[in-house]
This record gives sequence, structure tokens and C-alpha cells, in this order.
Amino acid sequence: MTFTAAPAGARRRALVEGLLAVALVVGQLSWAGWAPAPVQAAGTPNITLGKSTPPSVLYGSNTPVTLTVGNPAGPFGYNLGFRDVLPAGVSYVAGSTVPAGSGDPTAIPNQPAAGQTTLVWTNVADISQASTVTLGFSIRSAVEPAANALLPGASFTDTASAYVSTNPRIVPSFDATGQPVPASFTGSATASATTTVAAFSISKAEPSPEGKLMRGLHDHQTVYTLVVTNDSVKATNGFVVDDYIPAAMEFLGCGTVDNTSGGAVEYPGSGPINGHTSLPPAQCPTPSVVETLNIDPDGAGPLPAGIYTHVRWTGLGNLAAGATLT
Repeated sequence: MTFTAAPAGARRRALVEGLLAVALVVGQLSWAGWAPAPVQAAGTPNITLGKSTPPSVLYGSNTPVTLTVGNPAGPFGYNLGFRDVLPAGVSYVAGSTVPAGSGDPTAIPNQPAAGQTTLVWTNVADISQASTVTLGFSIRSAVEPAANALLPGASFTDTASAYVSTNPRIVPSFDATGQPVPASFTGSATASATTTVAAFSISKAEPSPEGKLMRGLHDHQTVYTLVVTNDSVKATNGFVVDDYIPAAMEFLGCGTVDNTSGGAVEYPGSGPINGHTSLPPAQCPTPSVVETLNIDPDGAGPLPAGIYTHVRWTGLGNLAAGATLT
């Protein structure tokens, strides 16, 4: 749905509720900007390893993984190798390794435990002091009717390791079970990341350049667009959308209806609130709830507790596999 609102500096987030109890993806599925997982390092060079995956991914979709090795203090490291242990129900996506010259890893099934898969890349790159090396690839969780399917709401964690040698003639190696051979490396680091499987995602967009809105309810109104995307495997039914608008913004709703509670004018001498965009009813359904709350809308999330306008839309219907609602 699309609605108009008066701009201000605070940003908002939308929450979606459906019949499936799943973790939500808030905003678009973009991988940039996530903080790598905590690192553990040992040896010479004392390399670091960061691992990033999206916090949530749609059921049946690929999960991108980025491994970043750093060598902050040196010395020069040679023949960098990687190991990644996938949990049961998760597999490597063939041909997804970046850079492409690194090639697909060696996949060792049922290691180090039944159902798990160990991925091994050898001799990927050398790494100089104060530099980084990045390896990217994609993994995918199993879907129904697979016996080890990870259903919406489930989470999975995989753990990666990196190994390097100070001797250019020695390549960090792995045995038949995927375990690193201790004599073949001098520096190593490990990191883990967790991803939740979601039935659907929601994104929010607003067209102002650089994400900056001019103040002014009467003259500087804007349209926010929410898009709910269902997973590509199964239908999801009974959508409800909640939005929490901070006190510095005014919910104007659809068409030319005045949704303010102060009457025809916002304050003495302001004149009527009008001129906001008239939107087609199909794009802008009438909300079932518009109320003012003193609340922390996202619990432990980044939004602060405070005064918000809570807007709820119900009766939004069902989405087939891969379908979207705007």
C-alpha cells in the first residue's frame, strides 16, 4: 500500500504480521553494511576473519556469504585457504564463488558430523600487511518436502575458518575429513554467522533525494511505499501490516482526507491541510486502526520508545508463491 505523510528527520520501519510466525526482513534484502561476526585469531601472521550473511532470507532463496580476512600487523601471508562448515539442511550453490578464479570448493559430506558439509578452498590468495582478502559464495537451505527442510522461523549458523602460511612454499592443507593439517599453516582465524528463514519480507521506499525531507506539513508532503514480497515456495495468507510513525511526522492517509485530530487547521493561522497526493484506492487501502501510542515499536531494535502514530491495515488478502503486495 502507498500513503502520504508529512516529512521529518526521524525514520520509520514497518512491521508485517501473517499467519506464519516468522522473523521479518525489514527493508530490502541488501547485503552491504552488516557488521562481520566477532573474530578469533591465532598465529603468525595474526590474521582476522569477518563473516557476514543477511540476518534474514526468504524461504527457498539463496543466502550470500562474505568472508573477509585481514592482516593488520603482518608479516606477509601466503597461500590463504578457507574452510566453512554448513549445518544439516544447508548446501553450497554451485558456481557462486567470487572471485570466480577461486573456483568451487571441495565439498565433504557428513563432516565433521552427520548431515553437515565441510567446504574447503585452498591457495586462494596471498595477503600483505594492512590488506584484506574477500571470498564470497552462496548457500541455500533445503525446502519441503526434503526431510531436513528449514521452515520459516528456523535459523541456521555456519562457521568459517581461514588459514595462512609465512612460507610461500607451503600451502595450508586439509585432510580427507576437511580438518586443517596443523603443520601446514602458521596463522588462522574463525568466525560464525546466523541467518533466519522468513516466509516473506517487507521493504519501504520514499523518493526524496539523499533520504532528506523538508520540514513542513503543508508544503512538503511525500509518499511512502511498502512492498510485501512472499517467498517463492508456498502461499502465505492473512496479511496484516503495521506502521509506527514518529511524533515529528503526520499521517495524512489517502486522497484528500484530512486525518489530523485538530480540526480543519493544524494550528491557528496555518490554513487547511490539503493538496496531498490523491492515490488510487487499490494502492492505498483505508487503515483499520489509526491511534497514538507511547510505545517502543520494535522492542530491542534501534527505534527509541516514544510517542508514535500506529497505523494498521487488515484484510490485505493472500499472496501466492513469489507474489508481491504494494
